Amino acid sequence: MATANEYRQEYDVLDYLTTHPSGLTCKEAAELLGVTRLPAVIHRLKKKGYKFRTQRVTGQTRHGNPAWWAVYYYEGKEDAVA
Repeated sequence: MATANEYRQEYDVLDYLTTHPSGLTCKEAAELLGVTRLPAVIHRLKKKGYKFRTQRVTGQTRHGNPAWWAVYYYEGKEDAVA
């Protein structure tokens, strides 16, 4: 059973992604929403029928080393099966 904090995180992530189609990274989730485990929240929401697209973005660290991170995009909720 999910805790009140987990429900709050799910609500915050869904609210953010439905109003920001540019997506959400783990760093943004931590800084803006206080969600430090965004992939876990996305996983829980997927199990509840929400659809997301994950894009892998490549770049560099502040030291110039290659790095990659995920950007999550909301794509709606699966239709209920009759």
